[in-house]
Amino acid sequence: MKRLLFILLPFFIACSSNQDITMISGSLVGSDGKPMVMAHVQLIRINQQKSLSTVKVAQDGSFQITTNETGLVFIQFSGVDHESYAAPLLIESPKHVKINCSLQRNSFLEEFGTVKIMGDFNNFSFESAKDLEEQPDGTFSAEFESDEELFRYQLFGIAGMRFVNGTQSDDYEYDGIGDYRSVVNVENGKVKIVFDPEKLIHTDSKAVVEFEEADNRSARFAKLYDEMDQRMTVYQEAYMKHRKTGVDMDEFSYDWSEALAELSDQVASENDPFLQQVLIFNYTSIGLYGAKGLDETLVNRAMDEIPPSFPLYSIQPYIIQMYRRFTHDENKYEKYVESILIQHEDASVKAMVLYNEFMVATMTGDPEKAQKYYEELTSKYPESQYAQTLKTQFPQEKNIKVGKNVPNFSVVSLDNPEVIYSNENLKGQYYLIDFWATWCGPCLSEMGNLHETYERFKQNNFEIISLSFDQTPDVVRDFRRNRWQMPWLHAFIEGGFNGAISRDFDVTGIPKPILVNPNGKIIALGVDLRGRNLERTLSNILMLQQIISDP
Repeated sequence: MKRLLFILLPFFIACSSNQDITMISGSLVGSDGKPMVMAHVQLIRINQQKSLSTVKVAQDGSFQITTNETGLVFIQFSGVDHESYAAPLLIESPKHVKINCSLQRNSFLEEFGTVKIMGDFNNFSFESAKDLEEQPDGTFSAEFESDEELFRYQLFGIAGMRFVNGTQSDDYEYDGIGDYRSVVNVENGKVKIVFDPEKLIHTDSKAVVEFEEADNRSARFAKLYDEMDQRMTVYQEAYMKHRKTGVDMDEFSYDWSEALAELSDQVASENDPFLQQVLIFNYTSIGLYGAKGLDETLVNRAMDEIPPSFPLYSIQPYIIQMYRRFTHDENKYEKYVESILIQHEDASVKAMVLYNEFMVATMTGDPEKAQKYYEELTSKYPESQYAQTLKTQFPQEKNIKVGKNVPNFSVVSLDNPEVIYSNENLKGQYYLIDFWATWCGPCLSEMGNLHETYERFKQNNFEIISLSFDQTPDVVRDFRRNRWQMPWLHAFIEGGFNGAISRDFDVTGIPKPILVNPNGKIIALGVDLRGRNLERTLSNILMLQQIISDP
């Protein structure tokens, strides 16, 4: 399949009534302009990795396929010995669409290392694929026993990361996802499979898709999409070329100025609102790849003109983060994100947005907001890859709850390496565990309250232990010398958010304050220990303790 720009994710599709049918017909041929030995056309919804409908192309290369879907779908063209091509199809109302396509020949590796075979013999499992043995004549082969009349197989390691049919075939079978299986007759219970590189056909052909009505919106959208894909192809080729040189990737740069100028002109001259949104999307997406000199005004038009339900977010949802980078109105950005979470039809987009917002809240030190996004992602989209990643990287509320014992910990004093602080030797007093860093803005905002609270309660069996997430202990020492004294206990967290203490304490964002009583029980968390709430919480707890202790 042709690369579907950045990430293969679903487009929004709205279903219409069964009587509203769109017919798509045309021709599908190979790179030589002739019908292929076997070919298929299918409409797909990529998020479900399944076909809406599939038809086999006639011997003369003609096809006809119908759908009652409206909105944006992909029409995928596939043929034996060719790379499949998926083109976006905008269906705004039931109609007859005529499309002709010629495919590109398979692109093969220049040299063959290990060639693997999978097939009926292992239920087409890549994990148990068998290596073909290279022969002196340059071919690769393997022998199999089979009780069946036919032996089906695909090869891996000859056409990039794809599983394709081999050079030995008596027939072919479509694999349902854009490639083909070779089918070989079995004789006397045995079959020998031979892959002969000399039989491969190498061409520089490119896939071409042509709409009969070239000026309608569907055709123009497909053209813009193809231009977007071509830009990314050229960029990725330059990227890989630099990577092969072995030079540090930090030194890689790409000149996007021509593409930016072209898209800017297209936006200015386009009168169709939807296509203008597509162009603004294309323009902004380039910023994800390090483009310099983006027009801030043009990027900011995205949130004003592109609706939250915009289907192309399914292709590249990370573009939403570009809006945050360029907008000077955080409130506007947050409202737009909330609208996406409500209006967009693609659950994968919503899950990605929630994951990104969680990460931003974590990195900027807003644990309350991080918790909000964490809970929404893991409760509404628990099966998504983003929820699974989040739960693996940041297991929450596992150990840290009011009423539970504080996890075991042991840290070295930042002021005296011979002194160890632990949950055991801190017992007998109230203490505040303060996860923080000098780079954390919200942490620094707490400094005034922390100092005032410490001065007020340090004589009341109260202590603070600050655990730093900075890059080095020296950063903390310098901060305490030149900015805030922080006259309490200090330690440095090895491994940061990935360290053992962070995992044990469910630290997904900082500041994260935890108040522990003399018995080692957690008695307060989060907002109850932030700002002026810290002083109020301690006052209430210590006053209650005094009442209980007095006869």
